Amino acid sequence: MLLSKVIAWRAREHPMAPAVIHADRQVGYGALDSAVCRAAGWLAREGVRPGTVVALTLVDPLAYLLLSLTLLRMGAIQASLTPGTPPGMRADLLRLIRPAMTVTDAAAGTDDPAVLHLPDIESWIEATGDVPAPPFPDAEALAVLAVGSGSTGRPKVIPVRQRHLIARSLNDLAGWPVAPGERVLILQAAGTLTHLARSLFALHAGATLVIAGDAPRADRFAAIGELIDRHRIRHLHCTPPGAGLLVRAFQDATEPRFPDLRVRIGAAIVGPRLRADVRRVLSPVLSINYGANEVGSIACGSPGLLHRHPEAVGRALPWNAVEIVDPDGRPVAPGTTGRIRVRGPAVVAEYLEDPQATAERFRDGWFYPGDIGMCTPDGAIHLAGRDDDMMILAGVNIFPAEIERLLEAHPAIDEVVVLAIPSPTFQDIPAAFVTTRAPVTESEILSHARDRLGFRAPRQVHILDAMPRNAAGKIVRAELRARARPPGDGPVTGKPDE
Repeated sequence: MLLSKVIAWRAREHPMAPAVIHADRQVGYGALDSAVCRAAGWLAREGVRPGTVVALTLVDPLAYLLLSLTLLRMGAIQASLTPGTPPGMRADLLRLIRPAMTVTDAAAGTDDPAVLHLPDIESWIEATGDVPAPPFPDAEALAVLAVGSGSTGRPKVIPVRQRHLIARSLNDLAGWPVAPGERVLILQAAGTLTHLARSLFALHAGATLVIAGDAPRADRFAAIGELIDRHRIRHLHCTPPGAGLLVRAFQDATEPRFPDLRVRIGAAIVGPRLRADVRRVLSPVLSINYGANEVGSIACGSPGLLHRHPEAVGRALPWNAVEIVDPDGRPVAPGTTGRIRVRGPAVVAEYLEDPQATAERFRDGWFYPGDIGMCTPDGAIHLAGRDDDMMILAGVNIFPAEIERLLEAHPAIDEVVVLAIPSPTFQDIPAAFVTTRAPVTESEILSHARDRLGFRAPRQVHILDAMPRNAAGKIVRAELRARARPPGDGPVTGKPDE
């Protein structure tokens, strides 16, 4: 069954059950479904049909949820372009996604092919009376064009179908059971595929989705704690940096501050120190999520499994088949390290218009997320690293090659090496080391990178007279890393777009 049908059924059978809480305002399932139908009527009058590609550039997180649900219900295709997307990256994405129109609640850029300014959504939520409902789409219909990072130096777009979304939600429900009426808080930026999937999972379960507002910042995490208390949050979903900042906000606690809260951390590696801090400061009920945009959740590390395997990322979820294989694609014995691969109904088939990246990651029905790991005899998956040089900044995947190729195209730059500088809070900080052929400053290079890469741009640039090399002529990366500045403990600037 489509997720839109599940939500419509809940609206019909339990119209007064709370679906969303935003700014202390409660919206029932019936009112939410009615607002979706009214928004669908507005979009239809503006020319949106099944299969129409619509870009969303929205600031209000409730508007994001409403428009996402509406486009899913109509069978249209949504792509998120956050307001903070740099102009250069935005232009590249528009050329790749080719939206028929953009819906915005902020000032629109001149590069948009068509701009619809969102009306007051309160009128849709508050309105009473019946309204025509659009027909449900086919399960094979494309639903989302999710933007990710590509190793080929250009954005990577992931086509997600309606059936992929329901399979992902069923996997999440199997790994993290949520009861109707329980309250769920998601501390991830609205507009990302992960945030959408978590929201759909909560509504699929009949839970109440609590919207925190803007993307979490370091100075807001004490207020997040008050939100958890006030709305009796039962489930918290966040990234490792979000969990770390929440730990800092309550680091003086002598016992877990939210002992009944079920904390789920995903989107990046969760180290042993953070796991211990979360259990000590926030809640002893900790789960780990291992996943990828191409699959959704791959494995669940439940509290019981993590007790037996403290460093595991979880066990494969029931709708996924997960294998550890050697370089020739042959499964290895339990306890042996190899490449991770996954297949199942939640896995997409390709990247949009990127045959090279598709060939690298999708083979014989399997998706290779690029991780090295091993599996214990009882099914616990442990990660050992990446099969490439990918780094992760605050839960966002960044490939050094993406930055290197962008900077190599700068007319003043000769050579480029990008390395990950470990950060205690944000995992990796990208640092670029360059030699030049013409006068240029570090600030000019940073500005150039931010315009094209946004959040994925390097946080440090070091201009060198020459690259350090060994006798064989290879660059000595350890010497470069030693020249990097400590990342410090300040917040990462910018906003992730995935």
